[in-house]
This record gives sequence, structure tokens and C-alpha cells, in this order.
Amino acid sequence: MKSNYLRVRHPAICVLIFLAAFLCCTSVSAAESGYVMSMPYAISAENIYKVRIDKIDGQDQRAATRYRVGTGSHVLTVNLMLNVYWTPDLSGSQTLTHTKTFNVTIEDGTTYQVGAKIDVNAPLESQLDGSFWKPILYKTYKH
Repeated sequence: MKSNYLRVRHPAICVLIFLAAFLCCTSVSAAESGYVMSMPYAISAENIYKVRIDKIDGQDQRAATRYRVGTGSHVLTVNLMLNVYWTPDLSGSQTLTHTKTFNVTIEDGTTYQVGAKIDVNAPLESQLDGSFWKPILYKTYKH
């Protein structure tokens, strides 16, 4: 008894579906893109700390290890991930959220690690208004 399960009734339609799927997949994979991510760990000896990427071009982001973005200029909104105990001037009970924007130009096939440079000798006023740190491009690498 011969099975009709694998029998193709309209081969032309199957070919068109295959070509459409192929074109969609190649256009997505051929799109030029890179990645942005927070640096994986703080380097306290250099006063460089982690940030959390909250938004890319104004769009809220889920927590992820890295974010794929198209080539060109992008605006990252980052939040400093720093324990307030690094300075005696701030008490542990204070809740400080310091968010800043950071512009980065993405090149195809490149990953950008973003961090924060801290002025550990900043006066209390700078600590309170957030001017004691700035987002930096810590490292880039091609893949």
C-alpha cells in the first residue's frame, strides 16, 4: 500500500513558499547590526563600574546579556549599578538612581561594552546630583 502522506499535490506552491521563506531569512541575517552590552564586571582599581541598559533609542529593554541593534547612531539610557557604600558621605539608607543617556555609533559585526567612570573623590554635591560619574565605552571588539 502506497502512502499519500509525502505526496506533493502542488509543487509550484511549495517552491514559492520555500523561496519566500528563504528571502525573508536572508534579508534578516544580512541586515547590518552589532551588539551593546554592559561590561561583565566592575574594575574598581580603575574606578570603572557596571551600568544597566534601560532603554535603547527611548524603547524600554528587558534585562538581557546583550542587545542586538542596527548599524548607525543610537541613544542608550543607562543606570549606574553601584553600591552607595563606596563613599562615607552617603548613607546606606539613601536611594539614589542616576540615569544618563549615552550616544554610540554601531558598526556592523561589532560588540560595544558600556560602563561608568566614577570620580571617587567627588564632593557630596556631585554625588547627590549624579555628576560624579559618566557613561563610557569601555571596550569594543569585532566578531
